[in-house]
Amino acid sequence: MEESGSLGLAELLEKNKNAFLAGVDFVCISDSYWLGTTKPCLTHGLRGLATFKIEVTGIQQDLHSGVYGGVVHEPLQDLIWIMAQLTSVENRILIPGEGYVTLITIRKISILIAK
Repeated sequence: MEESGSLGLAELLEKNKNAFLAGVDFVCISDSYWLGTTKPCLTHGLRGLATFKIEVTGIQQDLHSGVYGGVVHEPLQDLIWIMAQLTSVENRILIPGEGYVTLITIRKISILIAK
């Protein structure tokens, strides 16, 4: 389980699968928002987590900005440019292979509402 508050939950579900969970095929756990204290939200999808490490290096000595400014690339400016290439101004992912990101269709919404 991802969240620290879920310690022991997997064991509890396994232990009680033939008791109060008898006849249950699966359990969906959502720790997202609620509308007040008694109405959970139906969550279609959430953003995931992505971690990565990036290192940009430059010249290994100090250079006088009055002499070299604008001529030598600054590592921080290069890093900012690289990060800016990941999404468009419309906040669309620009990394090739983004086909895994899908929008919910009207048909899916109507099915969810009908249930």
